[in-house]
Amino acid sequence: MGASLIRSWALKTSAFFDAVAENYDRDLGRSLDEVRSRLDGVIPRGSHVLDLGIGTGRELVVLDELNCIVTGLDSSERMLEQAKERGRAKSLILGDIWAPWAVDDKTHDVVMALHGTLAHPPNGAEYHLEALANECARVLRPDGMVYFEVPTAEAMAASFHEGYPIAITPVSDRTAQCVDTRSGIKLLAVSWSEAAWTRAFEPLFWLSFAASTYELCVIASPREPE
Repeated sequence: MGASLIRSWALKTSAFFDAVAENYDRDLGRSLDEVRSRLDGVIPRGSHVLDLGIGTGRELVVLDELNCIVTGLDSSERMLEQAKERGRAKSLILGDIWAPWAVDDKTHDVVMALHGTLAHPPNGAEYHLEALANECARVLRPDGMVYFEVPTAEAMAASFHEGYPIAITPVSDRTAQCVDTRSGIKLLAVSWSEAAWTRAFEPLFWLSFAASTYELCVIASPREPE
């Protein structure tokens, strides 16, 4: 996929999340206690964290409690406006997760993405995971880590309660169409298998997985150069 098509996809993604930004925390945001239970003991205290798809920055409170220094990246300007209001990030970058990041090499201890951020690659193509792995390897320090939360195939097929602000319709066993019911804007969602993550990341990282019914956690650390 060429750079122009990636930019087109980024515009589509930003339009979707701009549309849901105002009510995101109320309708879709996790409680702080749930965020704490996920990050405390996983993200090392005092880490320099690159938060991909930081959105409204709800997790910034918890990362601040862990004395982390956070750089947030998101393609939605309206989401970043809300994150900025929280005032806890070192810097916030408007940019596409699936394109090269405006982040210096070997500057971060953790690259993380929460709550399905990585479910929306351009055209749902698996090869974008390899580019993601390369960017993670570039910005991470040698003893750094990756922590991703991604939806499972079961999550793609799950039915959501009536009135849910985002309607999700399965397209295949690992893809679904997301529709913001207020604006009508659509966005494709993809569930990557453990095998897909392994193919993309294992050349550069040691990988481990933790799975629940609706979520797969991907944890990785850089391999030492041969």
